[in-house]
Amino acid sequence: MDRKICLITGASSGIGESLAQLLIKDGWFVVGIARRTEKLEKIKEELGSNFLPITCDVGKSENIRNSSDFLKKQNIIPKLFFLNAGCGEIEGEFHTDIHRKTFETNYFGIINWIEEWLSHSNSTTFVAISSLVAVHATPHASGYCASKAALRSCFESLKIQYANSATKFITVMPGPVKTDMLKSKNLFKISER
Repeated sequence: MDRKICLITGASSGIGESLAQLLIKDGWFVVGIARRTEKLEKIKEELGSNFLPITCDVGKSENIRNSSDFLKKQNIIPKLFFLNAGCGEIEGEFHTDIHRKTFETNYFGIINWIEEWLSHSNSTTFVAISSLVAVHATPHASGYCASKAALRSCFESLKIQYANSATKFITVMPGPVKTDMLKSKNLFKISER
């Protein structure tokens, strides 16, 4: 029997860390992807040998390519992807640079994983963690809201396109989660509206 392998981005905190804990309890082997090596190593100590930490900045496509190549060479082939890593910041003045940076992580940081793995298996499930702000935007976070709306739309299109295949695309839209991104008091107040 093949072992159940899941890849989780943003695995060092919040939803990603909680998912890793739950899946390992359920017998999965979890590849945990995050930028913070020290946090991943601490989680590895806690979760044991069924957790493989990989340091990777999903906002950089070459990091995703290198991480994917490493996994393929080790014959570690995930069938489930929780594409959860995200970033956002309060926008004072409007700047396209904030949008560009946010899209690199929140949108391209997800679809780059799909590009790397879509043709590798015909029965993979990709789960994108979008946000309620994809539907109900909040002020001072137009880049974040736009990136989550684009992600939602992309996955809706892919879900229709692959409806008759074993490859699945699922979008989850949670509300605010207490992570480092929400430590700013202003952002937390905005997100709770």
